Amino acid sequence: MVLQALISEKGTVESVSVISGPAPLHSAALDALRRWRFKPYLIDGHPVAVRTFVDFRFKMNY
Repeated sequence: MVLQALISEKGTVESVSVISGPAPLHSAALDALRRWRFKPYLIDGHPVAVRTFVDFRFKMNY
């Protein structure tokens, strides 16, 4: 599953959307990614907001 996220200057997920993946898993992936925290991306030593893609994989344990 591929998600697109906007990461703020503080490293929080500001928005997220599904690019591809099975519909029954969309909600779980979106909820999980919204809780993630990132190290802010720096340009010339200053934090900036960035848009990125996240490859989100589910694994079934039997």
